[in-house]
Amino acid sequence: VVTIVAAVRRGASAVPPGRSGLAALTARMLVEGTRHRSTTELAAAAEDLGGVLTADAGRDYSYVSLTTLPEDLVAGLDLVRETLCEPAFDAVEFERVRSEWRSSLVEERQSPPRVASIVGLRLLAGPVLGAPVGGGIPDVDRLTRDDVAAFWRDNYRATTAAVVVVGGTSVAEVEPLVRTRFAGWGRAAPPPAPEEPRP
Repeated sequence: VVTIVAAVRRGASAVPPGRSGLAALTARMLVEGTRHRSTTELAAAAEDLGGVLTADAGRDYSYVSLTTLPEDLVAGLDLVRETLCEPAFDAVEFERVRSEWRSSLVEERQSPPRVASIVGLRLLAGPVLGAPVGGGIPDVDRLTRDDVAAFWRDNYRATTAAVVVVGGTSVAEVEPLVRTRFAGWGRAAPPPAPEEPRP
């Protein structure tokens, strides 16, 4: 198999005060649809390649990842590029994802060891760098679709990115494929204006 990881050097430590969870929520929204595919279409495209498309954020990075067969490398790179560079940030999907995200945070706060680690890190690193990557509940409640789109626009750039491909391939094969597909990154139009969420 081959694993494709496209990562940017921006994560939770790049989030402004009062916006904890923004980096992680932005990464999650990348796999919730692009300008060309809905959430289900994007998941089906990854499944057709025998893989699962994932995205996440840490303190200092965010990434999109896909594992597939070597013969599907080109299609896999195309899918990763589309996911990373052309997200839709659909308003309805955002409200759904944020609601699910908030529920998981509420559940997480029922675990004493998790609460202790959150409080300990905040005491050691301060309210910004020590904020949980997944966010605090009040901060996540304040996040909007526009916040996510702005974080992506300001931080997901070719100048801070790396594309790593590991497995049944070679540098000679991969490098021209990556350079061709990511050559225009950063010159694309911003995501479309948000639609009003459906009641």
